[in-house]
Amino acid sequence: AAHDRRNAHRDVMSSPSPSRRQSADPRVDFLAGAAAGCTVRATLFPVDTIKTNMQRSGASLSATVQQLLPHRSAVPALYRGLAPALAEVGVNRGALMGVSTGLKQLLPPDLPELARDAAAGFAAGVLKTTTLHPLDTLTCRGQVGGAQWALLWPRPQLAPLYSGLGPALLRSARGVSRGSLRDPSQNLPPLNRSLCPR
Repeated sequence: AAHDRRNAHRDVMSSPSPSRRQSADPRVDFLAGAAAGCTVRATLFPVDTIKTNMQRSGASLSATVQQLLPHRSAVPALYRGLAPALAEVGVNRGALMGVSTGLKQLLPPDLPELARDAAAGFAAGVLKTTTLHPLDTLTCRGQVGGAQWALLWPRPQLAPLYSGLGPALLRSARGVSRGSLRDPSQNLPPLNRSLCPR
């Protein structure tokens, strides 16, 4: 009886807690990641707009806020570029969660769990960053008051749209693989920011 109690205790202690379990359905992970990403992005977008303009101009916080909030156009100024940002982050976080789950299922099951998490997260990070980088560029252009749609019409300008892709790939792949090693259920790295066009 004592032996059975010890085995039962060991099984309970070794089983993953509910907070660390990850859905096996890529569609569920995609929707959950997209919803969480869009909610956080929309809530903190004004803060990111102020930060981006400070980085661009080198001005102080008070000077940047005064420049962005002259009168009744304050809210549009703070949320300029929100549409491409939500599109980017929704697909970004959704793909990161959903694609990494799907890729992990394709990897050999005899690989160590941490290795499968890191490999799937790395591949998903590179794939989603390469695909969505133009949306991040458009968001950054909008935040600093630059022309957004001129990069798309009448012909997409691929070189400006993919400006800063190299650093973005390095940051994304490193952040995702490192996050996978910490906790497979917390595969959400910080938002990737491209180099803002000056």
